[in-house]
Amino acid sequence: MSVFLQFDPPGPTGWLYATFAVAVAVLFQFRRPLVLRNWDLLALFAFAPGFLFVFAAQQTGSTAARLTGYIWLLAAAGWWQVRCFLDAWVVRRPRVAPNLATPALFWLTGAVLVGMSVAVFSRPTAEPAAKPAALNGVEQTAAAVVEQARPEDAPPGAARLWVSRGIAVACQAAVVTLLILICRRHFQDATTAATAAALYVLLPVTWYQFDQWYQVWPTAFVLGAILGYRSPPAAGVLLGLAAGTTAFPLVLVPAWVQFYHGRGSGRFVVWFAGTFAGSLLLTAATLTLGGEYASGVWHTLSPTDWQPWVKPTADSVWTGGRWYYRLPVFVAYTGLVLGTFIWPKARNLGELLAVNAAALIGIQFWFADRGGVYVLWFAPLLILMVLRPTATDLVPPPVNGVHLFRWLRKPKANGLPSPGVAV
Repeated sequence: MSVFLQFDPPGPTGWLYATFAVAVAVLFQFRRPLVLRNWDLLALFAFAPGFLFVFAAQQTGSTAARLTGYIWLLAAAGWWQVRCFLDAWVVRRPRVAPNLATPALFWLTGAVLVGMSVAVFSRPTAEPAAKPAALNGVEQTAAAVVEQARPEDAPPGAARLWVSRGIAVACQAAVVTLLILICRRHFQDATTAATAAALYVLLPVTWYQFDQWYQVWPTAFVLGAILGYRSPPAAGVLLGLAAGTTAFPLVLVPAWVQFYHGRGSGRFVVWFAGTFAGSLLLTAATLTLGGEYASGVWHTLSPTDWQPWVKPTADSVWTGGRWYYRLPVFVAYTGLVLGTFIWPKARNLGELLAVNAAALIGIQFWFADRGGVYVLWFAPLLILMVLRPTATDLVPPPVNGVHLFRWLRKPKANGLPSPGVAV
């Protein structure tokens, strides 16, 4: 029986070719090859070649390959940032029409997700990106508990590996589930839900970074806020948890405040600030009790990576004499994020998705620690943006008392907006 349990997943190049062929066969509209969704489908795979260059550089030590990989990743990110700002002008949004039946799409999603979940436990550990101290503490605490129950003959470090991979599987499954729930609840279409989930698991980037759960953890909270957008307190709590454990979701706050303007923005800010502060205090207390306050909390802020006026020490496109140019890029990006308080207008959920994705993509251009590889921060938002129908009626409900769990209730014709429809 061991013959059937020896599963060797394909390498990065083989996985790119295989998933690209399946995605095109399932999702490409061959009768209408020039439609925008076809180009978006191809563009979602544009990040993969950049990763191949970076992987090759890790094996050979080639500086040219590494630089080419980061430039490729940033070029793909630049394309998608422009696409996000232009999304509001995309008027025609027909329903998704994949080449596979909806039940078959769900089967494909489940099969690929299970296969990746099993294979991730046997793959070698990838070169880690920046891991916030809060999430690192979660991993260490869970590993310590598992370590107490491990067999005596287990190799050292096995508990930490299994905990890390187990959390990664749970986070990836949460993202897939939230994509399905968002499409099914807000877009009112099971086919779109199945397509979004299938596209996410078929993206090569999902497999390349499947075990880097600290990238997917905050993304799951952001998707949870999108699922519960009808309740400003619920959205504030979920975004506060995301920003309290990792720094980057803070850039989403201005767009969400504008989105709730006149419809609960004050509640959103109060719940977000309270949850964010509580998460930081809990992190500081945990690190203090563990004797890691001086290094842990400062590492959470990642001063070298997040401060563009400091020479970076991690690997990125800014390594070397080019790091001085990070400051003007950061200043421009700060202006963009603060500008989302007023423009572009996030008047409905569809426009909010595009603005949020653009804000997260912009971090890649100045972030010092492998800027460009954090595609899983925004890939689910891009998928929702590409597949969504017209969302002009997906707006926050009128302010009518504090209802933290309003989003759990079914929409009512006399109170909440009707689901999005296609034109």
